[in-house]
Amino acid sequence: MLVINQHLIQWDGFTKLTKEDRLALLAGPTLTLQAMGRDMEGRHLAHIPKRLFMAASGLGNERCSLDQTLEVIQLPESISEYAIDYIVGYLITVCKKELYSLPWVEDNMMNAVILDACLILGMDSFAYQVMEYLRT
Repeated sequence: MLVINQHLIQWDGFTKLTKEDRLALLAGPTLTLQAMGRDMEGRHLAHIPKRLFMAASGLGNERCSLDQTLEVIQLPESISEYAIDYIVGYLITVCKKELYSLPWVEDNMMNAVILDACLILGMDSFAYQVMEYLRT
């Protein structure tokens, strides 16, 4: 298993990174995000580059810092696969392009689901963006 030098990846600095630095987050091993049910069967949600997840997610940074060989992150059963796909897709896209805010979704129920996922993942700055969308 590949061990990443964790202290080089700071949490919550993702939005301050240059495009080149964000692009570098796509290199290296990936994590599998799973929703863990009561039956202890994991439901696959997404794969995400480990460095990217550590830079953008407080939960990811904390768990990967504690276990540098971590390959799977268990998330609550209630987390939305749609929201995870949406967030992971956004993060990967902004690593390859210019940074922009997490896009608004026209359906407020979906925005609420995305907000919930952001809070579970410890992505406070993104959760704040979604809360602002919901206020308008």
